[in-house]
Amino acid sequence: MKKIAFGIGVCIFIGVAATGCGQSQTVRHGTDTTLAREYSSVGQLISDSSDVVKGKALSGKSFTYHGVTFTDTYLIVSKELRGTNIRPGSTIEVLETGGPNSPVNDDIYPMKDGKQYILFLTPYSRPIPDQQYVIVGSYQGRFDLESGDNIASVTNNSPLKNVTSLSKLEATVTNYQ
Repeated sequence: MKKIAFGIGVCIFIGVAATGCGQSQTVRHGTDTTLAREYSSVGQLISDSSDVVKGKALSGKSFTYHGVTFTDTYLIVSKELRGTNIRPGSTIEVLETGGPNSPVNDDIYPMKDGKQYILFLTPYSRPIPDQQYVIVGSYQGRFDLESGDNIASVTNNSPLKNVTSLSKLEATVTNYQ
């Protein structure tokens, strides 16, 4: 178990370091999280994503590694908006930073059971052979589905906070060149 936890930590460190390569600035949102990149458009999120999906969170399991809390959440995919790796009806694992009692940034918590989301994803390599994904840009690539056609970025500090229409977001993702 210790080897697996160490491997996960090493992979997370390498992933964070690789994401930051080539970036000229570090961006701070709130008090807890330093992002390697701040996304200012949906196009930037799409460019860094292998898949964009719509789905419902089923359950999450939190764990702590080297003092950092992570949550591994299962998501049942209802629609793949972009990519070819994830089929509707499949269940995927999504790894997020933070836990139910430890927000990733001020008041941003991991996905909640039963809630619907649009996620911009990229595969996460780990020593365990199961397929797992991480959200591009940490919480920046996560949009909460609200009532009707309304969606919301998970933070009011993000340049993506003006993305509020599910149909417009789906059209942008589907038609992106």
